[in-house]
Amino acid sequence: MQTTLDGWVRQADDAVRLGIALHHECYPLPTRAEMVAKLSEVALRFPEYRAVCERHIADRPAS
Repeated sequence: MQTTLDGWVRQADDAVRLGIALHHECYPLPTRAEMVAKLSEVALRFPEYRAVCERHIADRPAS
């Protein structure tokens, strides 16, 4: 399931799937570096998810 959710975040082409992936109990994407890069893009493209993206970035510890 995590592989599917990570794929939805990487693609970031469907707002509904992206919302599901961002609100899942696990951090999106396997590394903090990849997550920060992708969620920064997502936050700009989908302003409705900016707060959740910023929260994930702030909360995820360095690997």
